[in-house]
Amino acid sequence: RVIRSKVTDNKLDVWIAKLFLGDAAEAKFWADSVWWGGPAGAFSNIHAAQPRALRTADFTEPVTKDLAQGSGKTFQGNVYQVFHHTLMSRDNNDILRHIYAVRPADDDIAVVMTDYPVDDFYAVAGGSGPLNVKIDGIGTRAPTDTSALGYPKLQSTLAVTWAGGPRNAEQSTDSWNKYDWKAYGAGLGLLQHELTHRWGMGLSFKHPTTGVITPLVNGDGHWLNELNAPALSPISGDFSQQTYPESGIMGGLIWTENADGTFSRSYRPASAPAGFTALELYAMGLLPADEVPDTFLLENSKDLGNGLYSATKVPVRIADILAAMGPRVPPSAESQKDFRLAFYLLYLGDAPDPETVKRMTAMKASLQHLFEAASGKRMTLH
Repeated sequence: RVIRSKVTDNKLDVWIAKLFLGDAAEAKFWADSVWWGGPAGAFSNIHAAQPRALRTADFTEPVTKDLAQGSGKTFQGNVYQVFHHTLMSRDNNDILRHIYAVRPADDDIAVVMTDYPVDDFYAVAGGSGPLNVKIDGIGTRAPTDTSALGYPKLQSTLAVTWAGGPRNAEQSTDSWNKYDWKAYGAGLGLLQHELTHRWGMGLSFKHPTTGVITPLVNGDGHWLNELNAPALSPISGDFSQQTYPESGIMGGLIWTENADGTFSRSYRPASAPAGFTALELYAMGLLPADEVPDTFLLENSKDLGNGLYSATKVPVRIADILAAMGPRVPPSAESQKDFRLAFYLLYLGDAPDPETVKRMTAMKASLQHLFEAASGKRMTLH
């Protein structure tokens, strides 16, 4: 965990917390530089260093100042939080096998949280991808078999996170995108995205001009930015004081073709909840193939400035997706649409914090509403 950094004479000086080093004689660290490309933009690593080894004997103690005594003086500068986290795994494979050793493993979706801070400033938890139940025709990787861990039914989970994190507050303000969240919207948008990785995304289509099988996704299970991906059932008013464009929860943008043949784009704020797109609903088994509307992909796009783009518009039709992927198995008529959702809370001591239990119970109810509304009432979490 990097506590502090600054740039001096074009060099980056970094202070690194000494967490859990114990009696180790050597430690390794690495860092990278990331460009986010503006609000809601896709990020890319612009520099990734190889791990560097340091002898612990070379580490020096930081200079500290005890401000608790009240010297009567004022100090200028940045404020940093110094902390110790409970040593624990955030891998739900480790946690869930213990949970399901003492309770029935009958959940389809599981969310595990703590009532104490974990080593994650931003309450960001990666999803598991598909577990146990195989679905053909949607292009996802083979599901991970967790039978040996004691939960062969589970289909989706994500890394454990702190329920009390600022992102998980009932109401919060996004100072970057200028949105005021309600109904736990800031945290639930991330949960929606990561849990939906259970279904990919992984679709390709047969290009109508070239006949080449062409991916609609990048290598991380997200729609290409060049894919027109509007939500079928918008839900922003349920989770924000301001409405916002709802492009796909799994990526893509909303592209508008202008009268002069150029294109304009709009997109969902980062981690905001959104209605599912038609292609997402199809992959989830919630929309029959014959009800999936046409959309399009932009090729050879060029930024013209002033929010305008030139590009070649390529139609994306379900028939071309079926030509590339084959039919979804099981089809929508036979797909699961009712899922058992469980929230688990890890706590220290004899009992969990009552306020955290209250928050997490409300978050679960709000997430149930989110999936039902985002799917146009095609899906139920109970």
